[in-house]
Amino acid sequence: MKVAISARTIYHELKQEEQRSFESESSYWIYFELLWRDFFHLVMYYSKNALFLKKALQDKDYNFKTTKSLINNFINANTCIDIIDASIVELKSTAWLSNRNR
Repeated sequence: MKVAISARTIYHELKQEEQRSFESESSYWIYFELLWRDFFHLVMYYSKNALFLKKALQDKDYNFKTTKSLINNFINANTCIDIIDASIVELKSTAWLSNRNR
């Protein structure tokens, strides 16, 4: 049996728990992630779900570089951009990547 819980329910339970006990850093981050969830929901709604579709990119004038050496530098965490290189190393070593780095 699958059970789903709405973001609205989570928010209201979170606020009730904060009133019963106290607001914590953890409760703040749960609320913060709910805000991100709603933000991306609205972005997808207004983009007509085209945000991540290749077709949506065709209407834009992006200049993606496809130089093999640049791609290899990216894959091997050798871009000389610390946050990108650290993210690639983390992804390769843990199979996990923070949403901020994605």
